[in-house]
Amino acid sequence: MPSEVHPNGSGTTTEPLDNDAGLPADAISLRAVTLESDVAVVRWPSQQRELEDLALRGVPRLLLVAPESAAPNCTSCLEDWVRLPADEADLRARLLSLAEHGRGHTRPTIDEYGILRRDGAFAMLSPSEQSLAGLLIAEFGSVVRDEILEQHVFGESNARRSMLRTHTSRLRKRVAPLGLTVSCIRNVGYMMHDDSGTVSPP
Repeated sequence: MPSEVHPNGSGTTTEPLDNDAGLPADAISLRAVTLESDVAVVRWPSQQRELEDLALRGVPRLLLVAPESAAPNCTSCLEDWVRLPADEADLRARLLSLAEHGRGHTRPTIDEYGILRRDGAFAMLSPSEQSLAGLLIAEFGSVVRDEILEQHVFGESNARRSMLRTHTSRLRKRVAPLGLTVSCIRNVGYMMHDDSGTVSPP
């Protein structure tokens, strides 16, 4: 039975697909595949929304492409695809490759001197950028609301909304060489994530 791998904190687990419509009866089973690093396996194109969320969070992902569907355009080294039915050896090789890439793409860190580091690269931040980046990194891949960022970084300034836009724009440019971006979710907040091109800044 075809299966779907969901990432968790201790490796990968498998569960049967809720709806196997359109998949061949001999599609590969993933129950024997065990990896040390989290790799998500999603159906294409039916789970495109889930795929976008995984990309934002920097999770390695393998797309199981339905037999009659067009091939996806995978532009990230954390993303690959295989058409069903798939050979088990080929599937395992792709999963192991994605796991290896995933180990090399870590969440950024920031120290007390305002140096943001990721995968051996670094960026020097101003004090305001450091405060902003610290909040965004703590919720990496998730949205931090405008009000929280404004209060923590700019206090009670009357111009804090415009200041937030200015500083997030500067931070976005600072972190771009590290494969990161800061996206605006209009009227909600900001999110730091891998620069997969899924969400565009305003």
